[in-house]
Amino acid sequence: MRVFAIFGDIELLDDYENTALVRNTHSTAFMDEDKIEAHALQHGWDYLTPHYHDGRITFMQYHKETT
Repeated sequence: MRVFAIFGDIELLDDYENTALVRNTHSTAFMDEDKIEAHALQHGWDYLTPHYHDGRITFMQYHKETT
């Protein structure tokens, strides 16, 4: 089955709501489930499949700096 996957810098927080904090997104894709882990390992990224995550997903927001 193909599922949506988020690849990047992801931290699972130990809180009561099972929060995944996505610090930086490098890539997203619809992939076969059995290929997701290999893809993440190949690039050295963490991954998250929202379809299977039983908790909150929070994305960090960075604003552009002006000089």
